[in-house]
Amino acid sequence: MSTQVRLNITYEQDGHALSLPNTISALIAARDLVAMGLREYKIPVDQVSERVELEPGSFDIALVLEAIPTSAVGLFAMGPDEWTKSLRDVRLFVLEAGKWAKLVQGKVLGELEVKLEDDEAIVETEGKTSRFRKRHLEVFAKGRKADKLLDRLLNPVNEGEAFTLKLDAHEDGTVKLDSTAAETLHERVAPKPLLEAEPVGETDKVVEETLRLRSATFDPDLTWRVASDVAEFGAKVADQDFLDRVQRGEVTFRAGDELDVDMRVRTWTEDGSSKTRFERTITKVRDHRNVPPAGEHVDRIV
Repeated sequence: MSTQVRLNITYEQDGHALSLPNTISALIAARDLVAMGLREYKIPVDQVSERVELEPGSFDIALVLEAIPTSAVGLFAMGPDEWTKSLRDVRLFVLEAGKWAKLVQGKVLGELEVKLEDDEAIVETEGKTSRFRKRHLEVFAKGRKADKLLDRLLNPVNEGEAFTLKLDAHEDGTVKLDSTAAETLHERVAPKPLLEAEPVGETDKVVEETLRLRSATFDPDLTWRVASDVAEFGAKVADQDFLDRVQRGEVTFRAGDELDVDMRVRTWTEDGSSKTRFERTITKVRDHRNVPPAGEHVDRIV
């Protein structure tokens, strides 16, 4: 007897290129968090696999769980309805993993927070200029074994972009990739060239701030998630001396730590739009303080 539960997530946006390395990392981390949930529910798992298929302007993620009882005892102890219910519970564990809502016996099983951000890139091909919307997935995992999950997230598989990509992640941690060339993606999904909107009402200033850390990344194309007293936002870190100290292990982080920083804030509105856009860059980290929540154990994230 085997039972399968599928979790499908689809994002679609016509005519836009997609960035893949962080998608791959998110899938690997999701698989490991699912495995944690399965162990907590005491469900033996024969296979957990991921599939990613890209079409122009969209991608689909299918997370497949196949549970097979490992013994006659397990087979008689759990009927088909119970197996199905248990696997649905695990599916809910995945869906709710971005919240501190899944508690079993007072233990936090895990937290997976996925932030989806759009960025625009200009690509020139044979004298033609096209605008693409780059989609970034920023993932923050927390809970038991979160430090190991983040090791994978901070060192994503660097295979570039591809039009078609199939990924099989196995229990031993190996990942098999089958992809076409990156150029195919740009060729297949290139939208019509768009005129650059002229920024109007632009401001550019450097401010001193004390920020609370939400999640960190060492991908230069992604932002750190931080929070001020009034808002949570993404900001790139351009203080190379500080980043070098982190790489050498001289600085470690926990979610909730405080950073005293100099931050460059650029704001502008594009012609014809009433929406104000922000670009934040941390130019200098002046001080860092570990601030674990009172009475709580916080997993190290870097």
